[in-house]
Parts: sequence; structure tokens; C-alpha cells
Amino acid sequence: MSAAPPRRVVICGGGVVGACTAYFLATHGEVYICGMSKDENPPDDPATITGEPDSIAMLHKIAGKVSSQLKKEEGAEVVAEQACYLPCTADGLPVIGEIPGVKGCYVATGHSCWGILNGPATGAALAELILDGKAKIVDLEPFSPARFLKRRSRRGV
Repeated sequence: MSAAPPRRVVICGGGVVGACTAYFLATHGEVYICGMSKDENPPDDPATITGEPDSIAMLHKIAGKVSSQLKKEEGAEVVAEQACYLPCTADGLPVIGEIPGVKGCYVATGHSCWGILNGPATGAALAELILDGKAKIVDLEPFSPARFLKRRSRRGV
């Protein structure tokens, strides 16, 4: 009979909670709880990014409502409280492709929280684009950096 893994909770917060709170079950009994950050520009020094106490307190409260095992009072160990900024675009789609007017310069960013999941496919598509001039595994047109230039020209900017 093996011993049960220790109950652990990792609380990640840094801003407005309620717009989106995600729960990720990891190995060894850990749970990651993430809340949305504020809509503001990140600081120049990443080391200065800290979670907001009110947001983290709200995530603790939400965690306890999800499961009594996630309550600190019931023995859940908080391993870390962290904050981060996610690379997001104005239209919610990643930016993947060659930068207009800069031959041979490519970008792949703006995946928000889906970067880890979509990173391998993005890398493969970008490699095809660079090596073959066109991605075969996915149509990259909706993700083109040029879409932002098209919007500006339509608005007369």
C-alpha cells in the first residue's frame, strides 16, 4: 500500500479574479489555481512582478469552495503565490509569421495561456514557413502579423 501524495496547492494570482479562474491538476497531488491579471503594461523589470494580496486571498477562498481539501485550514500546503503577465493580442489570436517589411524576421507570440499547449504546432508551422515558404500543417494567414497593418490602413491610420 503506497502512501498518498501530499496535498499541495499552488495559488497564482495577480489581478482581477472572476473573469477567469483556471484549475490545473498536476502530478503528485498538486493543484495550480490561476486568476487573470490586470489589463496594464508589465513593468520593465520582471523581478518586480508580484501578486496582489486581495487577488490571492480571493483565489484561496475560491479554492476552498472547490474542495475542502484545498483549504489551508484543512492542511493544504501553499507552495507558492506568484503573478505573471501573458502575451495577448488585441484580437485574441497569436501572431505567427514574417514581419512585414523585415525580410527574414519571423515572430511567434501572443498565445496567452495556450502557448505551452500550442507551442509545438506553432514551431512546426513556423519552421515550414521559414524553410518552404509556406506552412503545410496549418493556414497561418489568420495569424499573420500583417493583419494589424491591414486594420490600420482601413481606419486611415
